[in-house]
Amino acid sequence: MLKKIHVFYLSLLFMIINVSAFSLADLDGKVTDANTSSPISGAIVTAYRNGVFVDSDTTDANGDYSIIDLKPGQYVVVASKAGYETAFEGGMLRNNQTTTVNFSLESNTGTIAGQVTEEANPGTPISGASIDIYQADVLVASTTTNPSGNYSVATLSPGSYIVVSSALGFETDFIGATVVASQTTTLNFALEANPGSITGTVINSGAAPIEDAAILIFQDNTLIDTTSSDVNGTYQVLGLAPGSYSVVALAVDFQSQIKSAIVLAAAATTVNFTLAADPGIIAGRVTDTSNNPISRAEVDVFLGSDLITSTITDSNGEYDFEELSPASYIVVAKAEDFQTDLIGATVVSNQTTIVNFSLFADPGTLSGKVTDNLSVAIPGAVVAVFEGTNLIDTALSDSLGNYQITGLAPASYTVVATAEDFQLAFASVAIVSNQTTTQNFTLLPDPGTINGQVTATTGGAPIEGATILVFQGSNLIDHALTDSSGNYEVTSLAPATYTVIAGAENFQLDFASVAVLANQTIPQNFSLDADPGILSGQVTDLGTSLGVAGVQIEVFDGSVLISSAVTDSSGNYEIDNLPAGTFTVNASANNYVSNSSPATIVASQTTTLDFVLTPIPLAVGSLAGAVIPNRFLTQTDRIHRLIWTESNSTNLREYRIKRNSVIIQNVSPSTLKYDDHNRNGNVADTYIVTALNSFGQESDPRSITLK
Repeated sequence: MLKKIHVFYLSLLFMIINVSAFSLADLDGKVTDANTSSPISGAIVTAYRNGVFVDSDTTDANGDYSIIDLKPGQYVVVASKAGYETAFEGGMLRNNQTTTVNFSLESNTGTIAGQVTEEANPGTPISGASIDIYQADVLVASTTTNPSGNYSVATLSPGSYIVVSSALGFETDFIGATVVASQTTTLNFALEANPGSITGTVINSGAAPIEDAAILIFQDNTLIDTTSSDVNGTYQVLGLAPGSYSVVALAVDFQSQIKSAIVLAAAATTVNFTLAADPGIIAGRVTDTSNNPISRAEVDVFLGSDLITSTITDSNGEYDFEELSPASYIVVAKAEDFQTDLIGATVVSNQTTIVNFSLFADPGTLSGKVTDNLSVAIPGAVVAVFEGTNLIDTALSDSLGNYQITGLAPASYTVVATAEDFQLAFASVAIVSNQTTTQNFTLLPDPGTINGQVTATTGGAPIEGATILVFQGSNLIDHALTDSSGNYEVTSLAPATYTVIAGAENFQLDFASVAVLANQTIPQNFSLDADPGILSGQVTDLGTSLGVAGVQIEVFDGSVLISSAVTDSSGNYEIDNLPAGTFTVNASANNYVSNSSPATIVASQTTTLDFVLTPIPLAVGSLAGAVIPNRFLTQTDRIHRLIWTESNSTNLREYRIKRNSVIIQNVSPSTLKYDDHNRNGNVADTYIVTALNSFGQESDPRSITLK
């Protein structure tokens, strides 16, 4: 009997040690005043994981907080207090450890305020409506309207936000907002009745319910609502406007899953999830080009063109996503005052894929206004920036129709503007470092629609989760996922002829040309063959022979872009949904010379195609100048002195100096200064400095004018 008791207590002790060692992590820190360094008591500190509330605490008299017994992983921590700007930081919580996240709050706040009323009864206030305010997909503030339908949030830092308004019995609406310090931004909502909803269950492969699974609701890659499953694995999201949504389920120790939902007015759409165990992980670090960590960088994970999840880097610039299904993803990193970058990543079950970023400074900005054909502002329009087929960033227009997207690398982009009940519009836009490019959009009414079903050729079964891409020329302008019945719908299309591509895992993609008419719905079904061919390879740098990350790989059938990929950190890529045939494959990346090659694809076989890209040197870091009068005896030598910082490139051969577009000197890579003698003080000279590498490629110019 004594032996049995000993065995029982040893087993119990082992279980306790296991839970303590592998399931618990703590979060603590201090909240202080940024100006006085004094502790702030009564601040609310909230921990979110996968966009969903986990726990919170209130700071004590010393400004300290503590949130204990959290599951290890990546969190976003938000601190707020009346009279101060709300702030958020990333936090990496590890097994049986305490992670400290401190906050220093500024007091230079801005305000968003307005009224929520009924669309059908103008001026009738909606009391108790919820107002949720997001920045970088982080919920930074929430409030409810008073009996007059009014609300006010006065704890916001200057910047861009998405404001979501919802109320029981009404459709959720969302609009962009720009906050300025010490000013109030007015944002009113008129909500329509008869909303739809999304409901469902989350279970594991053994049909057991999964509690606390995060459910994320996206429309046009804009996060508009979150919830979590209950003890029975069920969830419900109310108040959704009719339309197409992406629904993502994330749960600790399970693989992520994304599904499509088409919501109808006054109806419930069921979206169930069965999550597999053994997820893979994407983790890494975001730094500047000098390897300094960038905290509070936003890191987004896309499956194709669909946003799956996002997070914020911690004080070490580190991040991780622990609940991903095996697949090929695109990871995008963006940070204030830096250029956004993207890298491909292949996730394998029970393995960690490392994706590090080194972000360049000097980004460009895109801004503009979205109006209708009567020049009336369109609030809540979605403006999306694509580089090739990859979504880089989105913004929502504010109440005046204005939008702004910062942090763009110098390149050419396709920018698409869409709004409910309007035809989308797009433009090709070139972004320049440290400059703002203006692109306005005028949207016309009476959009057309494409819808249809995707099925398997053999057996005719509907294919859930098939990706639908809509191109006009080589420009990707919209996308969709098929629902559980294989159905899809793409709205807001202007009258034109489009290429529509349907692709799904383990099937060969197919495409069709579709002519869209105003105010009409055009059906386009797809029947996909099994046994796709695979194209894979590696892209390396001619100078270093190392793999090049972030290279765009595009596959063309004639002039039609049918598939694409982005290379991972080692320069590898794979495209696994191709039909048999001979195609042209292009490889392109910023600061490299593009390359192309034919590839013949055979069903159920892998074709290997490698690329070697020639690097283009980066521009010199900066260029300064001075005019120096150099007197010698009775003569005066007027010198124009140029000083620049080095180009952050390998294989440099020389720097080239031009005066008034004429080459005057080439100097060695170790020389960062040039004196141009005997200049005329009455004439202005424009100088250009470029970097050249050993492959004969020349960088973008830096210029200065001296007189």
